[in-house]
Amino acid sequence: TSDTEVCDASVCARNTSAGLVSEVGKADMFLHLGDFGYDLDTNNGKTGDQFMQNIEQLAAKMPYMVNHGNHENGAQSLAHYMERFRSQPSNAEPATFATANGETTNVLYFSWDYGLVHYVTIPTELWFGISDGKTTKQTFLEWLKRDLQAANNNRENVPWIIVQGHRSIYCSCDGDCDGDAEAVRADMEEMLMDHGVDFFINAHEHNYERSFPLYKGKSKASLVNPTAPIYIVSGSAGNREMHEPFTQDQPSWSAFRSNTFGYTILWVHNATHVHGQQVSTDPTSFPMSQYGEVIDDFWVVQKVHGPFDRALAPQGEAFPPGGDAAGLQARSLDHWLPLLGFDHRGAMAGEEYLRWLQTKDGRDAWQERLGNLQQWVHEHLGPEMTLRRKKKDNAGDVSTKSSELDGNMFTVY
Repeated sequence: TSDTEVCDASVCARNTSAGLVSEVGKADMFLHLGDFGYDLDTNNGKTGDQFMQNIEQLAAKMPYMVNHGNHENGAQSLAHYMERFRSQPSNAEPATFATANGETTNVLYFSWDYGLVHYVTIPTELWFGISDGKTTKQTFLEWLKRDLQAANNNRENVPWIIVQGHRSIYCSCDGDCDGDAEAVRADMEEMLMDHGVDFFINAHEHNYERSFPLYKGKSKASLVNPTAPIYIVSGSAGNREMHEPFTQDQPSWSAFRSNTFGYTILWVHNATHVHGQQVSTDPTSFPMSQYGEVIDDFWVVQKVHGPFDRALAPQGEAFPPGGDAAGLQARSLDHWLPLLGFDHRGAMAGEEYLRWLQTKDGRDAWQERLGNLQQWVHEHLGPEMTLRRKKKDNAGDVSTKSSELDGNMFTVY
């Protein structure tokens, strides 16, 4: 978003039958998992002003809950974030945080109960350098332990626990995500097990990925009475670099992944049943008839809420290598494959798949496909764009208006 791009109801919500605007009045809240406006302080804050106006079509009508992302790491962007979203719940300890704008309410992390769910917003950027001297990774982890202990004592009334942050604990798209995930996982995975956290939801990676119940890389292909947390990457709402390719093979713990634009929905039906969906809102290479199509649909049944027993934690692989090919095909949706002339649901993805295609079809056929893809890029993205993948800057992601709103969106019912 820039100070000249308007995405209000008259521009982006003329069709209210699909997309995020179709959830207004039906969802209980929106969770925006970091990275706002790209960036809130750009153009002396005008970009942030426009972004806040753009989200009014959602945020003026229902709770718009947030967490801090890496695009809010800079001194000015962090100050913008803390002031613009200071109305979020504020039960952090320490209670205040010092930014370039002075001392303010600490909304880097907080928690709240809504219905049958205890929600916790966490600041994964504490692992990567932000601090005011009072709020550190250690002070946060101590607060989180106390918060989750209290939530567990109240599970008779509020049985589900959802923790949301920006960077991943588990992800599989590329090597860029691995290092960050390992750093956060080293401190967080055991705590999530200790307190029986049902879902960890994050963004940062420009895609969607849902895990099976997962502990220490081991998984089980069952969503009935999970014995470990389920991890969901929901970072596919759109970005300036368009679609992030999967350059690593899909691991056995990954139940489904896609790099098409979209958002995630979670229905909390009762104390034992949660229904989740990933909705594709990708106008780039898919026909508009598929805009709003559900590409992942799952139910989680948990009858015994509480700390997970490590003796019962997953010990194997949900999808062992060399398993059922049809099952593998149903686990992914890759944006790039239709542009190369292939069915968009493939058993493989990333560099290995593309090398296999070149070997299978021959060099001439492969060059023709690449030519078609280059033509698509030229027509849809402009002649200045190339097929070369851009290296992420120090801030990480860069985003612009693509599907409906910038950022990483999760909708809760």
